[in-house]
Amino acid sequence: METMELVLVLFLLPVAHSVKHSLKYFVTTSPGLQTFPEFVAVSMVDGVEVICYDSDSKTVEPRQDWVEKLIKDEPDHLEWHVNGCMRGIQLTNAVIEDLINTSTKLEVNLCFFIFMFC
Repeated sequence: METMELVLVLFLLPVAHSVKHSLKYFVTTSPGLQTFPEFVAVSMVDGVEVICYDSDSKTVEPRQDWVEKLIKDEPDHLEWHVNGCMRGIQLTNAVIEDLINTSTKLEVNLCFFIFMFC
């Protein structure tokens, strides 16, 4: 009888499943183009755009309701994302400057770069 009670208790316990998600950051920089922001950063979870930043508006735009709620409930997430974008702008500007300096030595034209952080 004790065995039967133990089996029932184990059967009624909730089961936790681990779920894997992907988080990707796409950063695009395009200095000198008039029709496109100089810097755009997009965060994607499981292939779905969740948040976007561009250097023209200098704002972070949530693309999903749950991200909007997260930012409203925990403003530190918004600050973290904006600070990351500011560091990204500095980094991509430095990389592009180095590439332009290198390209002038090699006589190569550089137009557009896309960086992806996974």
